[in-house]
Amino acid sequence: MGSRRRQTGSLRSSTGSDLIVVSANALWVLENTGSAAAPSFKLASNSTFANFAAVCASVTHPVLALGDWSGDGRADLVLGGQTGSLRGFLAAGTFHSGQPVTVAFTLNTGSTAALPALGDLNADGRPDLLVWLADGSVRAYLNTGNPAAPFAGTPLDNWLPSLVPDATGLSIGDLDGDGLPDVVVADTTGHLWEFHRTGSTYLLKSKVWAGTGAGFAEGLTVALVDLNGDGNLDALGGTAQGGLIALRDPRIGAPTSLAVKRGGRSLTLTWDPNQQSRIRGYSIYRRTNAETEFAKLLADPLPVNRYRDEQLARGTTYSYYVTSVAATYLPGNSVPKLVESPASATVSQSPGKAKVKVHPKHERGRKRLRAQIAIESTRELRGADMVFHLRYNKDVLTPISRVEAGEKTVKKSALGKNLTVVDDSETADGVLHIQTTAGELGTGQGLLFEVEFKVSDTAPANASHQLELSAVTVNDTEGNAIEVELPATGKPSLDVTPEPGDLNDDGKTDDGDVAKLSEWVTKKDLKPTDRELEAGDLNADDKLDQNDVILLRRQKEGKKNTE
Repeated sequence: MGSRRRQTGSLRSSTGSDLIVVSANALWVLENTGSAAAPSFKLASNSTFANFAAVCASVTHPVLALGDWSGDGRADLVLGGQTGSLRGFLAAGTFHSGQPVTVAFTLNTGSTAALPALGDLNADGRPDLLVWLADGSVRAYLNTGNPAAPFAGTPLDNWLPSLVPDATGLSIGDLDGDGLPDVVVADTTGHLWEFHRTGSTYLLKSKVWAGTGAGFAEGLTVALVDLNGDGNLDALGGTAQGGLIALRDPRIGAPTSLAVKRGGRSLTLTWDPNQQSRIRGYSIYRRTNAETEFAKLLADPLPVNRYRDEQLARGTTYSYYVTSVAATYLPGNSVPKLVESPASATVSQSPGKAKVKVHPKHERGRKRLRAQIAIESTRELRGADMVFHLRYNKDVLTPISRVEAGEKTVKKSALGKNLTVVDDSETADGVLHIQTTAGELGTGQGLLFEVEFKVSDTAPANASHQLELSAVTVNDTEGNAIEVELPATGKPSLDVTPEPGDLNDDGKTDDGDVAKLSEWVTKKDLKPTDRELEAGDLNADDKLDQNDVILLRRQKEGKKNTE
């Protein structure tokens, strides 16, 4: 067993896994400043953790276990190794605060070695403590719920059915996705002993090399963690030679955020892309409300995270789920094996319907109100003969063309730029009528028209604008009427909302807003606030995507996004 053997642990941050690596004479703390799918580790200041590094160096072959055993929401530490005494340390409070060296508890095992691992063994929501002892057995200490003495209860000996000689690492995790805590033990020759929980007992499932041959992973330690955020556990390992290895689960996580958009005769599915390098595509499964089994729609994996199911029957409900497909090479094989993930959540929808909604947005200072009329999808919809009845509070709002010379009340977006549109803004008396008489719709979703009103100078801040689509007529390309869903309008009063595009609320749209919006679009782990979502959603489709980035850049350059 080499003196430089590295023990790894993992913290979970908003961007992915951070790492703590400890050896006989050093401690490294690495913050993930990237994401789960594309990690980028930054070494924390050595001086910040210098005192704790000295504590770890006082133990021969130190081993760390991480978990919130105190119940304060932060990952605490347990230190063991070639010693019979375990010590617990409470988390400092923030990542960059370092680690205090005050011992929160000491646990004497009576063994000459004690390798710790933390995990919830009895499904009570608290991390319990497993300890490998020098005789090869594993002992369990259940969490008492008392932060001052979390593992003071009577221990449970021989937790695993087999003795594991010369162990160097121990970790807990749900390996097979059955919701039960499994256990992996690493030994000095590089084996991984995989124990699966079956009811209240454990079964030695496999004992495999963590490499390609003897000596590859000498002195192996192990930490189970979902490295890439795909929902499956991977393994980080440290070796006696001072190396770090990552063993990825060949399975892949289920697709997330599956959504469906309706067209006149089609349904369009979208989902978040799987960032794994082994991904080969996706499989789509469908059934109707008259069928009991799902059927795969495509013979080969779909390479993109979008699919349009066409020529569907109106009035029929279709249900879908999606799986990810990856290629993995098993030992001794030169041809990859295709592996399919678990199913995504199921979505259901019927074609031949349309959702149309109105988003009220006020300019800074409440001088004007913009009513954004948005449509769920323009697929298979006829551009002509659409009718919109927009009800508004005539005591508070006036169509802008009646008070500002040369201004248009109804402005067309990119989706509607080829339409011929007429309205009665000059004579409207509480209900504005908008009608399309000719032209073709652009293909897409989101903003269709923007209707602008002047806000009365005497209107109180809590006055209601009463913006509501009271009736909408839409037809498919064959001239058949489409059922229209009209969601209720939010923000019923004239409270000032964010200026479109001003994400940082500094009164202007600049490069900083573009950079912030681009970061949200590319890093799925980052979540905007409700206010930031409203400011950045420039095409009124209730999400932030690359289309909003394009519109924001145009706005920053002084170009109009409506005509």
